[in-house]
Amino acid sequence: MKIMCDFELNFKSIEEKFNIKFKDYFKWGLSNLKEFEADELIVMNNDGFKVKDMGRLLIRNIAMNFDGYIERKEDKAKYSRTV
Repeated sequence: MKIMCDFELNFKSIEEKFNIKFKDYFKWGLSNLKEFEADELIVMNNDGFKVKDMGRLLIRNIAMNFDGYIERKEDKAKYSRTV
């Protein structure tokens, strides 16, 4: 929700709120962001990432990398497809 509303995410704030190590917990999602970063749709740093203006057009595609249900193959058929 934070990504879709604020177009940014701070790893430390999530770690503190949910008592997790963000980079370990969301390893799958972070690895999927490399393509968005290469296309200059997001800016990554050690503390988190920000979605650039052009990336806002694909915000749903970016945010869904952190949805635990999307990662599970058996759940993929339950969600609408994105561009």
